[in-house]
Amino acid sequence: MPRSRRSCRSRCAMQVGSFDMVCRMVEQGVGIGVLPYAAILPQLQILKLRCLKLDAPWAVRRHLLCVRRQQDLTAAARSVLEHLGRPD
Repeated sequence: MPRSRRSCRSRCAMQVGSFDMVCRMVEQGVGIGVLPYAAILPQLQILKLRCLKLDAPWAVRRHLLCVRRQQDLTAAARSVLEHLGRPD
């Protein structure tokens, strides 16, 4: 079975405070980083990095919208909530 098709657990050996720091550490050869595309895009033109798309099932993430109380949202925030999804 290809390595990308095996299930794997992510193990974080190091945590840093920003996406920028991850990119700079990768550029210096410290290791690899798994980042959202939007976070690495600005760095691709500045740093010597190569971006590879992950297609493994473990790389798929579920995103949620969080609100404290829907009735307290501003009209603009309520509009965004209605556009992007429905609360559960």
